[in-house]
Amino acid sequence: MEDKFILTDPVFTRYIGGISARLVEPGIAPERLPRLDLVLVSHRHFDHLSAGSFPLLQAKATAVLTPVGAAADIPPGPYAVSELATWQRWEQDGLRVTAVPVRHSGGRFLGDANSHPHAFTGFVIEYRGLVVFFPGDTAYDEATFRAIAVRFPAVDLALMPIGPMRPEARMLPNHLNPMQALVASQLLGARYMMPIHFGTFVNSFDEPGEVEQALREALAGRTSKVPEVALLRIGEQRVFLARRARTS
Repeated sequence: MEDKFILTDPVFTRYIGGISARLVEPGIAPERLPRLDLVLVSHRHFDHLSAGSFPLLQAKATAVLTPVGAAADIPPGPYAVSELATWQRWEQDGLRVTAVPVRHSGGRFLGDANSHPHAFTGFVIEYRGLVVFFPGDTAYDEATFRAIAVRFPAVDLALMPIGPMRPEARMLPNHLNPMQALVASQLLGARYMMPIHFGTFVNSFDEPGEVEQALREALAGRTSKVPEVALLRIGEQRVFLARRARTS
């Protein structure tokens, strides 16, 4: 965002949880990263909080934000680790991050979800008039997205998970499908939506390419105004511009 670099839920390891292997290489190698002003960790699941990835960021990261209950899972390093409760803010050098509510789960290992019932969060990142929404993982809840939109009425970019989808009874209580991601972005008033959280690991019964195709079909079937959607390939880069003209 302008001259600030923020990394979200970094996973550079070949496996998550020692079980599921990557289907593709990371979009950028950790040694190619710039100095990071901030690392955001949305929750404790292995495909979001990768303890093995943090040693690769030792020379890059300066600060890490997590939900309440997740800081202890971050390996020690030269960075400062802080926990944010819902609606709590962190600010440094003009960069502001607010923890916002999402619907997910806070466990890390089988059977420990109740020990960390609130260790998940979304984030709204603000800097120099730019506003970015990053939910990590979340299920669809209209009231939650409307509440975020009330506090942040001008989201420039929503980074929206679009899967996994199947089996629906297991996935949708904790995740968005493509249509729900579109509707949520619309509720947020986002100018751009960038789909994330697909095609990297096998974590559902979705077939390769299925969630991307479902997104295209959802876009084709929508009659109401939706955000501009940028479906990036792994490793592809895109520059997004703020909706509001700013004085230099």
